Amino acid sequence: AQSSPSIEAIAPARFMAFAAQYQRQTAQAELVGTTPAYRQTANLALHSGRFLTQADVDEQRRVCVIGDDIRQALFAFRQPVGEMVKIRTEWFRVVGVLSNKPVDPKNRAAAHLKNVNRQAVIPISTAAAFSPPEERERLHEISIRVDQAEHVDETARLLRSVLDRLHHGAQDYELVIPRDLLRQSQQTQQVF
Repeated sequence: AQSSPSIEAIAPARFMAFAAQYQRQTAQAELVGTTPAYRQTANLALHSGRFLTQADVDEQRRVCVIGDDIRQALFAFRQPVGEMVKIRTEWFRVVGVLSNKPVDPKNRAAAHLKNVNRQAVIPISTAAAFSPPEERERLHEISIRVDQAEHVDETARLLRSVLDRLHHGAQDYELVIPRDLLRQSQQTQQVF
């Protein structure tokens, strides 16, 4: 985050698949352990409740923000905010519900985009309870939001050099730029 002034937000993420349960209803969920900045980097909108806070992360709270598919499967027409759901063997209080976010299967960039409707977002510090000790420091993704579309390529080059240095030249990471979304944004700016 300190390497570029163009970076607006940066969020680490760990992904795990588990079943979420409310009373007798169950739904498969992609558990996302992350920080409050994930809302901005993943461009998430809230339908109800709130998103994660820094206090949730600092205090390893058992709270979650659920996607719309999970809300429908577990709660149907009930209000989920404030209810307790069981994920694996742990109980979590639902503090927020994400707005439905359609995923366009035709969008080539969508191969790297997650279906947030099936996500249950929890504090990254709490996610450690779901991992063996040797995996607790590992991240699956670091998502970044850049301030302007024209800064993306420059920021990507800078990040690649930082990652190469930190990883001692090993190409054990992938830097993904959703070019179709970037191109669309640039075309819109040209029209204006």
